Amino acid sequence: MGEVLVIQEPAERFDADQALPDVFVAVELRTPRRLCIVAVPDTNGIEAEGGGDLLHRLFVACRGHDVVAGDVGVAGVEADADGCVGLQQSDQLGDLIEAAAERTLGAGGVLDEDAEAGALPGKPIHCGLDGLGGQLEALAAGHAFPRAGVKDQIVSAEGERTVDLSAKRGYTFFANLAGLAAHVDEIAGVNDERGLVYRKKSKVNWCPECATVLANEQVIDGKCWRHEDTQVELRDLEQWFFRITAYAQELLDGLDKLDGWPEKVRTMQRNWIGRSEGTEVEFGVEGRSEKIRVFTTRVDTIFGATSVQLAPEHPLVTALAAADPGLKVQVTQLIDEQKRAREEGDVGAIEKHGIPTGHFAVNPYNGELVPVWVANYVLTEYGTGAIMSVPAHDERDFEFATKYAIPIRRVIAPAGSHAEEPALPFTVEDGVLIHSGDYNGLSCVAAQKKLQEIAAARGFGEAKVTFRLKDWGVSRQRYWGTPIPMIHCERDGLVPVPDDKLPVVLPAQIAITQQGGSPLARVPDFVNVTCPKCGEPARRETDTMDTFVDSSWYFYRYTDAKNDRQPFDPARVAYWFPIDQYIGGVEHAILHLIYSRFWTRVMRDLGLVTHNEPAQRMFTQGMVIKDGAKMSKSKGNVVSPDDMVARYGADATRMYALFAAPPDRDLDWQEDGVAGVSRFLGRVWRLTTKYASPAKTGRGRQISSPSGTSLKLLRKMHQTTAKITLDFEGRWHFNTCVAAIMELVNEIQAADAQLAAGDVPAPAMHELFSTLVLLLAPFAPFLSAELWSELGEDGAVLRAPWPRSNPALAKEDEIEIPVQINGKLVSLVRVPADAAPKDIETAALADEKVRARTAGKTIAKIIVVPAKLVNLVVK
Repeated sequence: MGEVLVIQEPAERFDADQALPDVFVAVELRTPRRLCIVAVPDTNGIEAEGGGDLLHRLFVACRGHDVVAGDVGVAGVEADADGCVGLQQSDQLGDLIEAAAERTLGAGGVLDEDAEAGALPGKPIHCGLDGLGGQLEALAAGHAFPRAGVKDQIVSAEGERTVDLSAKRGYTFFANLAGLAAHVDEIAGVNDERGLVYRKKSKVNWCPECATVLANEQVIDGKCWRHEDTQVELRDLEQWFFRITAYAQELLDGLDKLDGWPEKVRTMQRNWIGRSEGTEVEFGVEGRSEKIRVFTTRVDTIFGATSVQLAPEHPLVTALAAADPGLKVQVTQLIDEQKRAREEGDVGAIEKHGIPTGHFAVNPYNGELVPVWVANYVLTEYGTGAIMSVPAHDERDFEFATKYAIPIRRVIAPAGSHAEEPALPFTVEDGVLIHSGDYNGLSCVAAQKKLQEIAAARGFGEAKVTFRLKDWGVSRQRYWGTPIPMIHCERDGLVPVPDDKLPVVLPAQIAITQQGGSPLARVPDFVNVTCPKCGEPARRETDTMDTFVDSSWYFYRYTDAKNDRQPFDPARVAYWFPIDQYIGGVEHAILHLIYSRFWTRVMRDLGLVTHNEPAQRMFTQGMVIKDGAKMSKSKGNVVSPDDMVARYGADATRMYALFAAPPDRDLDWQEDGVAGVSRFLGRVWRLTTKYASPAKTGRGRQISSPSGTSLKLLRKMHQTTAKITLDFEGRWHFNTCVAAIMELVNEIQAADAQLAAGDVPAPAMHELFSTLVLLLAPFAPFLSAELWSELGEDGAVLRAPWPRSNPALAKEDEIEIPVQINGKLVSLVRVPADAAPKDIETAALADEKVRARTAGKTIAKIIVVPAKLVNLVVK
């Protein structure tokens, strides 16, 4: 992960080389304050040599965040009234470190801090950021871009999480935080010896291309989230985990309070957290001491359980297979089927296969013996790895039972004595129990409660809440990423790195092979250490943390980037956070967005912050696509911003990105569209400079009772101002804002003859053109700055107050009203804006088209909606 800072303040306010903390201090002197962060992911096209390609998200930097961040004082707010800082984040800059090795030296090459080609990480990052920073600067992302200071801050941020060549700047926050968590026995109510951070052997997702582990959230349809054509494999590895499940309920409850977040994002997080309420029940095994625990949300159907099915890797299956070679062969086949299905990304769609074990489970409620099967669609890591199969009332169980001729017993009937017997499987919960012994006649809900109580009283079960969310596996076998500050000692086991030895700094010289396993493991000076507990030789942990760990918190560090004593000053964060507006892609709804919510709570419980959520409001922008696909170097459809700027200019490139689609929709990149916007801006330049001299003479003079062409143009200007202001405040549909500006320009150009003849007084001409430039400034800041100067205005255009609409002048004298006959449009009539319904009706009936359509017919009814429409019901 890397970050690009865009200060949403005019350049003249701060020196270009000024450090980030000073910017925040300066802004803190002003209230109220606003903090806007925009995510610009997947900038992995940056080359080690410098420069870079524009991937699908770089244009998002110009798709509106700086328009609404507050720097231009929209909606009548004076620009000086807000202390507003906007930040950009860009994913995958950390990839430069290992990707540069492949490009520069080839697999197995050694990157050295002093190597001319690759000075790692400084040189590739500096070069890449020079290119990216230049592109953003050229596109005026954030309007003001203190480039030198930005580069310094990015490298500082990168260093504090990955490599700190100077060992002086930055602060490896998560190295310290993880080390602290390893010492703490009780964090956020998790009271066990492992605390928030623990290590265990587990099945993990492995990307052969990345040569590292992926979290569940980073596997999409069985493929790596970064390498769309690479199939993810399953491996058994010792891994480090963060206990995000300890916060599952709080993360779920918190979604109800995030009114400023898109419902789509909240729904995706609710589904990913996946809360289920039910009952955990313990089945005995005939003739054996083991127990089978199953979780069910429908314990009311337990008398219809006709088998118990286990995952192929369930401990009981392992024990049974060990004593039965034939069963072992069949179980191995099921495990292979599961593995292939998981790697293809859809275990749910697997063709269901099962094997009878020859053993029986005991239903704890009635003592009935039911056969134990092994099924390929039951997963060890989900739930308990065992299910009770009720085929009459579950679609999946019904399919399995039908295939293998397992008995099907109906135990739920529709409520009501005269209800027809429904087809199976009958999965509706609004029913009553039948064939269930003493519980016959109970409603499903009442039976669930009663059976839970009995299980608890008799000691074979309990009410249970489960979550789909799993603990977050953070181990990665990469060079970049925060080191995990743990030491492996043969005598003392896992020993945390002492606090006074933090941060752990990655080696500056590294061999990148991408052949599996961490390249850190092949650096003896890094690996070989002394145990801080016993003083004997020990081995440093060589896994690094998932870079999503870093993206979960780094934006807090921006407020205090040079603090070398603590992650950040809590007082600084308390002033700025939570973020007022976050802008990012919906694809991170269950990645960065849920992780950052989790880590904010972790920091709260460690006393670092006082709030629960990182951001109050969120906006999800669409992707930029070309030739029907997301921009990607692998697809060969990447557009270079340098080429676009050189050919059409920065303003045209930027304005097209805002005009082509609303920012929450996908933008289909068409170069002809950029050319069209370029031609439009040329018209604006020629039109404004043509009348700049007479407009200057009207500066500061009062407009007196406009009429004729002046009134028509000023009315359109005020209507345009009102529309754009409304869109800024609400929908953020900047495409309609640009369209409104185009309409205004067309109206002005249509009055060219009258303007040239002097029919529009100088004061009106000045207000018209100065307002046009102000409205254009958020979309085309460079052209607007030039035109602002041509009009003789003082200061920077982006510092000028936003224009206010005059409702009286914006109001039309006449309006057009559609006239329908039997719901079909037949004509338009013009009436006074304040016309009474009866006058509107008269005008409609007098219209020639209406008279022709109604001649010889009966008008049964006339419906008039004032200022909206007239509908005639004709027979």
